[in-house]
Amino acid sequence: MTRYLFLLVSIFFNCSIAGAQVNAMRARAHLIVYKTRKDYNNKVPVVLSADGKKIVSYPDPADIRARGDGFLPIRLHKNYLLSRYGVDKNTVFLKLTLSEYAALKTTPTPEDIDKMILTRNPLTELYDCGIATHPGAVEKDLNQLIDHRLLRKKCKGI
Repeated sequence: MTRYLFLLVSIFFNCSIAGAQVNAMRARAHLIVYKTRKDYNNKVPVVLSADGKKIVSYPDPADIRARGDGFLPIRLHKNYLLSRYGVDKNTVFLKLTLSEYAALKTTPTPEDIDKMILTRNPLTELYDCGIATHPGAVEKDLNQLIDHRLLRKKCKGI
């Protein structure tokens, strides 16, 4: 009985540590601010290889169903957006909306994803604003940088 209790406590402790590590990683994620040529806010983000020829990363429809609006970027001032899903310089968007993609019964193949790409050059500006030092004030702080035209000076252009 003692052995089973020890095993149960060990599993719980290890899961708690893993959960804390995931939360710590999320809390330390870089703030990525960007602008797009058109409004792609409700479109599915996909990451291509540096040469733009291969699909490197794309979500599973179940991930979008689970996160709901968690894939939508946060709207900032002057049409800037704060990524909540890891936009980078090789990000493109699919023709499908998030809800259309979430409704798919199976995960598309990379070949299928490639055929669904809406545009291969959607970003006009992209900045890495570092790690949030005041997580509760991220939007406010970023909007102040934008309003005072300090985004390019305070954040790293990508």
